[in-house]
Amino acid sequence: MENRKIRILAIDDNRDNLVTLKALIQDEFPEAAVSIAQNGREGLELAAAEDPDIILLDIIMPAMDGFEVCTRLKSDQKLRDIPVVFLTAIKGDKESRIKALESGAEAFLAKPIDEIELIAQIRAMMKIRESNIQKRTEKESLAALVEEKTRELQDSNRKTLRLLEAVRREQSLIQAIFDSIPGYLYVYDEEGKLIRWNRKHETMTGFSAEELSHMTLGKWFNQEDLVRVNAAVRDVFEKGYGEVEAHLLLKNGKMMLTRSSGAPLEWNGHKYFTGIGVDITEQKRIHEAFLESQSILRAAFENSQAGIAIADAPDGKLRYVNKAGLLIRNKSEQEIVQDIDIHKYAESWRIMHLDGTPYAEEDVPLARAILKGETCSEEFIIRRDTLEDRYVLANAAPIRDSHNAIKAGIVVFLDITERKIMELQLQQNMDDLLESQRIAHLGTWRMNLETNQVVWSAELYKMYGFDPSEPPPPYPEHMKLFTPESWKKLSTALEHTSTTG
Repeated sequence: MENRKIRILAIDDNRDNLVTLKALIQDEFPEAAVSIAQNGREGLELAAAEDPDIILLDIIMPAMDGFEVCTRLKSDQKLRDIPVVFLTAIKGDKESRIKALESGAEAFLAKPIDEIELIAQIRAMMKIRESNIQKRTEKESLAALVEEKTRELQDSNRKTLRLLEAVRREQSLIQAIFDSIPGYLYVYDEEGKLIRWNRKHETMTGFSAEELSHMTLGKWFNQEDLVRVNAAVRDVFEKGYGEVEAHLLLKNGKMMLTRSSGAPLEWNGHKYFTGIGVDITEQKRIHEAFLESQSILRAAFENSQAGIAIADAPDGKLRYVNKAGLLIRNKSEQEIVQDIDIHKYAESWRIMHLDGTPYAEEDVPLARAILKGETCSEEFIIRRDTLEDRYVLANAAPIRDSHNAIKAGIVVFLDITERKIMELQLQQNMDDLLESQRIAHLGTWRMNLETNQVVWSAELYKMYGFDPSEPPPPYPEHMKLFTPESWKKLSTALEHTSTTG
């Protein structure tokens, strides 16, 4: 073994001894890695972590002496092959040597350490180490080989037992399968004669076992269906599989819509085809009803005056946007639907708050429905490429499955631009009216004839000298603001207005 590969662990509670020992080793083996420990516990930890080639171990140490350390090393499966050289200050201590050998040590070195003897012991221990490693490798390889062969034998035995069990159960299993299949099972020969079937075949068709024994393929179908059935049988023998939908004639004269599949079968040198048929009458009805409802729903979506968008969870990729939705943005499906997910809603649809600031991607109503499961209603702006702003009222909600997991999101958004413009214009007119009243010092008031609630304009508060933060004074107080003659005229005018309009 090359010097650079040597790893030596020295364990001694005397640090000076360790320094001297390390210097002696590295003088002869400059590439050697020497680790040191000053107590038994630390030495065991280093041995486990570094797997040294040789351990130099002092006998007399506090807490845990060298004998105990060596005993623990040799009882560890991973460390037991590391040669241990005891360092003893009593060269002729026979009792210590016997105890050291009993604990598993390979050699001794007397203190003070003789450099030549140390080097010789290291070289000898390296040979022991190499031999131990080789033996361990051979042992592990042999154990692995034995384990592999044992496993192969066990696998072979298990396969044989399974095969024997399968053969034993084959007949009963086949019959059980025949009788439990949720459909009618059949075996036909090359001439189209029914030679085997399950009990379901009898109950579904109404024919007895005796009657079925005389049935041929052509007796089950009308001429139109028989053409397709024969084509499926050819597929069975030419392609290895065939499938067909056809109406099966029942004993009571009715027809049952079935889906049948078949596969080729060779038995005692003869060719057959076998398969299963299932009643799909109800399934077909449900499927057609589903397609009809889908068609109705799509027609409703496409002809809706409101925009409708559906996106899949969790990424929010748009699945569908109707014509009204595309028209609001005035863009094509390819431009604003394909490959558009949550991160692109605000940008591709140019969605903005009513104050003109852009939406954060996660705040768009459809994104909130998908990411947070929120049901929300919000007004915002969609800005077209022509910089024309369209005001939109959007209502978004999550679409959940039977386990309440969010599978998609839907948003219905209505173009309210004209209404919004009218509201803004009305507000502007009101602001202009109030400003005109302020300039002209004109006040207005309104009274609900059903509740007698009175509402004053801000200018009227100023004219009367009342606090605008307070509600208008009650009716009697209001009367005091006028002379009796003026109040009489005002009351007459109000009565006339309320009755004639």
